[in-house]
Amino acid sequence: MLCAIHFVVAIAQREYHKDYVSRDLFDAILKSEEEHVDFLETQLDLIEKVGLQNHQQSQTQVPAENHDEKTRAKRVLRYGSPKRR
Repeated sequence: MLCAIHFVVAIAQREYHKDYVSRDLFDAILKSEEEHVDFLETQLDLIEKVGLQNHQQSQTQVPAENHDEKTRAKRVLRYGSPKRR
């Protein structure tokens, strides 16, 4: 994680110069980047375990509980919200 080193240096420099707003911003960016790296490493690990084809298939399937919500949302967009009785 080479880019993380740059953020750590930037955070230290901002701390030294008492620029706490920028320091907090760099700290937030660093945490976000670490989360992205963790997500990507997890995805690569899953691909190794289940294979690329199975991983791609699992990423394209819509879970059943979300399917009903998405269908309902499409209906509302198309026909308007249902009238209350």
